Amino acid sequence: MNYKNKYGFLFLLLFWSINAIGQVVRTKEAFPNGDTEITIIIDLKLATDGRASGLLGKTSDIFFWSGAGDEANGNAFKFTPTDQINFNTPYDPGKMSPLGNDKWSITINPRKHFKVPANVAIKRLGIVIKNGAGNAQTEDLFLELFDGGLNMKILKPIDNFYLAEEKEEIPLKLVVSKTADISILTSVVMPDNTIRNYSLGDFSNVDSLDTKIILAKINDIRITGMTLGVKIMARTATEMKEETIKLVIYPNVEIAKIPANIRLGVNYISESEIIFSFLAPQKKFVYLLAEFNNFTKSEESLMKRDLDSDIFWIKIKIENAFQGHELVYQFLVDGNIVVPDPFAEKILDSKNDKFIPASTYPNLRSVIQNSEGIFSTFQTNQKPFEWKTSNFARPKSEQLIVYELLIRDFTVEGTYKAAQSKIPYLKNLGINAIELMPVSEFTANDSWGYNPTFYQAVDKAYGTKDDLKNFIDECHKNGIAVIIDMVLNHADDSFPYVQMYMNGANPAKDSPFFNVTAMHPFSVFRDFNHESMNTQLLVDQVNRYWLEEFKIDGFRFDLSKGFTQTKNTNVEKWSAYDASRVKIWKRIYDKIRETDQTAYVILEHFAANNEEQELANYGMLFWGNANGDYRNTLKGEAANLANLSHQIRAWNKANLIGYMESHDEERLLFDLQKNGPIKSNYSTKDLPVALERAKAAAAVFFLTEGPKMIWQFGELGYDISIDQNGRTGKKPVKWEYFDDLSRKKLYQTYAELIKLKSILEVAGAKFTYQLSGKVKQIRIENGTQKTIILANFDLEKRTETFENEAGNWFDYFTAKEITLTTKENILLLPGEFHIYTSKKMDSPPAGIVPWEAITLEQILANEPSVKNFELKISPNPGSDKIKVSFLGEIGQKYDIEITDISGKIISTLEGKFNQATVNEEIAIKKIPSGIYFLKVIAEGKLQTGKFLKE
Repeated sequence: MNYKNKYGFLFLLLFWSINAIGQVVRTKEAFPNGDTEITIIIDLKLATDGRASGLLGKTSDIFFWSGAGDEANGNAFKFTPTDQINFNTPYDPGKMSPLGNDKWSITINPRKHFKVPANVAIKRLGIVIKNGAGNAQTEDLFLELFDGGLNMKILKPIDNFYLAEEKEEIPLKLVVSKTADISILTSVVMPDNTIRNYSLGDFSNVDSLDTKIILAKINDIRITGMTLGVKIMARTATEMKEETIKLVIYPNVEIAKIPANIRLGVNYISESEIIFSFLAPQKKFVYLLAEFNNFTKSEESLMKRDLDSDIFWIKIKIENAFQGHELVYQFLVDGNIVVPDPFAEKILDSKNDKFIPASTYPNLRSVIQNSEGIFSTFQTNQKPFEWKTSNFARPKSEQLIVYELLIRDFTVEGTYKAAQSKIPYLKNLGINAIELMPVSEFTANDSWGYNPTFYQAVDKAYGTKDDLKNFIDECHKNGIAVIIDMVLNHADDSFPYVQMYMNGANPAKDSPFFNVTAMHPFSVFRDFNHESMNTQLLVDQVNRYWLEEFKIDGFRFDLSKGFTQTKNTNVEKWSAYDASRVKIWKRIYDKIRETDQTAYVILEHFAANNEEQELANYGMLFWGNANGDYRNTLKGEAANLANLSHQIRAWNKANLIGYMESHDEERLLFDLQKNGPIKSNYSTKDLPVALERAKAAAAVFFLTEGPKMIWQFGELGYDISIDQNGRTGKKPVKWEYFDDLSRKKLYQTYAELIKLKSILEVAGAKFTYQLSGKVKQIRIENGTQKTIILANFDLEKRTETFENEAGNWFDYFTAKEITLTTKENILLLPGEFHIYTSKKMDSPPAGIVPWEAITLEQILANEPSVKNFELKISPNPGSDKIKVSFLGEIGQKYDIEITDISGKIISTLEGKFNQATVNEEIAIKKIPSGIYFLKVIAEGKLQTGKFLKE
């Protein structure tokens, strides 16, 4: 190698290092190789994982946790050091050296470090940088490795892609690992479909190149709108390496103002005319690719551009042959990315639609033949939906009784149609609003729906668009409002605006819609920037669309506390008053009000009270989570339930929607039967006892002021853990609970309390609370009507003193007339509650609520039927041994636990279902005589039984 080339190679090393600035991972070597020492440099300031903030500012305690892979796009952690085991402890061979300014380095020989066999090529490294304890780390990082032969790296254009003007000079920078000859070639398809080759440059004996691709050399044909593949070839006497750059030449886009009143997406102008409208900030040109134009990129499919709005649009006349048929379309953006319409009203997904049964979505068409991915659809001459209910009056927000349900888990079918058939059940319960967990398109078919992908498309896993409209119409017919859970804090990766503005693994810094990383510590998926005008356009159109197209009555906005541009990694600071967030929410609320003056706007906020107070006084409603307090109350702890009162929070309006359960919380009855205490012969773990305590909880829940919410089947004592089959996994549908008399009485109690609430809680009612002890008191005064609620949540009887007006009062659930003095002492057994009214009212059916405590002896003597458990204990009573029989799913694990009446564990047993029915023999000869509890837990499902040892 001559001196010129020698120093040229030194320049190459320096050039590579400079060029790599801006990357988290780089090397000192231009072509790092798996068989030689390489120095890896990490810039922690450029890491995007929020956990990496814990690595900044350090001078020690930074470790390299890594692996090697033998495929360019495969598992980069296939080979790992044999002693790299515990992520939560320091890994000394991976200890990194500080370079200052949050940069760190380590030098390794990959083959030796990862002990990769000699005959296996090392293609790339997988890297995580962490602290010693493993509680702060970067995202997964990757480093490409090269073999020892001739290699070439294109440094510019980045990603081997470039948008160019027709006569532009395009910067080209590259390095090669050996001195080589470089040729630059391209081919152009001529108007007569012949191919003409062009040489754009030749260079001899170089190991780096900094030049320009001069398109003016193609001077005998217009290349406007073309996509050129430019081939870069490096040759030595024995080797050849080739890379290709994709050059997209701008077409001549017509600048034209978009017609008035055109929404983003598809606009049906007439039976045959459509305007497609696509917001694409920062993009240069867009083609409409559709079935009617054979997905052809041409002058006819090139969309016009409205410079004032960054909207691309095109007016299309649909030929007769295509009219009335469902057609698919996509957008080709800047010649480099194809996406569906972000505002599509229906999408077809080649990966997931095939798993939707015809019974759920009849005649669902497949995407076009031999095509994969997601396509948006449109259809002219669609038959308008015929709404049957036009006189529905929304309940006042302060009188809402909301029933939250997940379509997937509410019926066995998991469809809108099946849910519609249950409306009479809900109406009889007395609810006046249904809150649907997300129903717009989400990733795959089995989900809670908080991974949104297309905000105006109804998810087909639950049925058709008209199925949902029929459900809403039927709800309105029965006096029930419909609220949908809207997820606009974030979007999943299939959302077109995520795909259009990515930089590597994260949204680009200049993304018009998303933050590079979330502004808050509860980040999931891609975090919207709600101060962006483009995001605001999206939010406003989506909200307006659902209000107008589906006649919904309002929104519950998921993770509303995340709508901020104030960066916080600490949960407590994130929850503090945030002026940015308040301004964002007032803007959204005002825009909704422009469309619908009475639509409900409900926030899942959980921020500082002064922030919620300001927004509540502005008109918004808030979720009020009392799950933990009610779970503790049911277990006999002195939890304070007063936080469900908007008055105690100093709000002007009753805009706090309290709930004991939601989709996000553990179920009351599961927790009580698994973790509830036992005292003397009173066990909160026993189902009949748990159901009675649930009735008492319902009394002090519904009869506090303000709107309330129920999670599906809470009114039947649903006792399947939230974590069964994974937190968001499908849960058993338990409509058979309604056939169980003891559970049905809980449903009836809910219904009677909701009815009573609507009578007692009218404008001007005064509420007084004593809700911090184990015995709860509520007093409601409304003119001459006075009501007192007493409930004992202790595990033993209590004498409660309360003051009232002397005279005759009426026990609501029994219709008994009693005489009270001004200061009354009343004995309450555990779980007992009473509602006393100063005026006689229509009483519920007799026997819904018993007024004596249920003991274990009574339960054993008169065991109610619980159909779903199938747990059998025999003989009962027993002396030497008992046989336990129960059902489950083959392959599941189970635990059996026996406790005495004090809760002390006597014995435990673990096993696995090798068949559907398990029969276990358990020796009890050595335990003392008495009553014992037996619990079986399998995959989150709790089964309980009792037996008597003679």
